[in-house]
Amino acid sequence: MKPLTVCRDCRVRYVPNIRLLHKSYDQGPLLLRNPTRYSEDIDPTGEFDINTSNKAFFRMLTRVSEDAKLLIPTHGGLISSVIFAFRYTHDSIHTLVRPNKKTERPWRSIVDALSLSREQVEKALLLGLFSSDPDKWCSAYMSHASMKKLRDHWRAEESTKRLGRFQEQLPKAKVILDTIMDQLELTPDQRKALKAKAESGKVPAELRNDYVEFPTGNKILEEIKSGDLRDSLSYLHDEFFDPLSGYVHCGFQKILGYQIQHAMPSLEERMRANYIERHTTEAFIVSYLSGALACFEIACMMPSATESNERVTEFWNMIMPMSLRTKAVWKMYAGKHLELKARANSNMVSESHPVIK
Repeated sequence: MKPLTVCRDCRVRYVPNIRLLHKSYDQGPLLLRNPTRYSEDIDPTGEFDINTSNKAFFRMLTRVSEDAKLLIPTHGGLISSVIFAFRYTHDSIHTLVRPNKKTERPWRSIVDALSLSREQVEKALLLGLFSSDPDKWCSAYMSHASMKKLRDHWRAEESTKRLGRFQEQLPKAKVILDTIMDQLELTPDQRKALKAKAESGKVPAELRNDYVEFPTGNKILEEIKSGDLRDSLSYLHDEFFDPLSGYVHCGFQKILGYQIQHAMPSLEERMRANYIERHTTEAFIVSYLSGALACFEIACMMPSATESNERVTEFWNMIMPMSLRTKAVWKMYAGKHLELKARANSNMVSESHPVIK
């Protein structure tokens, strides 16, 4: 079966050894939610090669992930794991939009791919929060995860205490939980607060200072102090996270997408193809942009990681012309800071090697 190409005229055809997506989805019914951000246009007739883009994307993710594990003290392992998770999710998106082997009809599950691309935005928001205060928010993230595990364990104990076959398994699970709690290095009061939250959903008044509630969604933005980072993540949230919520769980956009792809016999095939092409492009753009923004922010925490910074810059230069959205984030945040960093490096070189007049 030949790989899929989406051409400039938005028609689907099969061409050997190449897989391209068009950029003109910016002109489609997926309306730009914040038109004031766009002062310069892109070339909407252009194409980008998914295989080439994926290779650059994976190179960046792998390098930044490995450097984070080595160079970020205390919480580098967690940050590294979240970065590498971008790759797994992107692989799943790519798998979902491949043509069906039997029918050669492309993108059988594009609406499922869109729900995964929303998850990529969540990772970008999470890493933005981590980068703003690693000690506070990485610890709070792990505590929040432990609280959920404690809650599940407590519920399992309560619901199965009359069933003998569970009595051997639950203590083993409790040992694992205790090991995790030990690794978190929680104080006795923090443990009490965590246990109270797990069992009752509430933290006693006297222990509220010992439990940090972990924010989610747009509440993350309220905790980020850096204005430029907050603005770019807020843009990402408004432009993608909110609209893509319709493709999560049983959102109407997801139900409608299934109908457009697999039902509605009266729908013109051209309209069906255009819908699929636009949304496929959207899924890739969201994943690329989310990963690039997250890696840029983490690379800024590692100024000595030269190769990570080079990979991030290389990938941003690749995706910046892909869509109005990538260009907007480039101009409001990533490009501005990369330019400042380049100037600083240039000044350092000129100071260490002064020009002889």
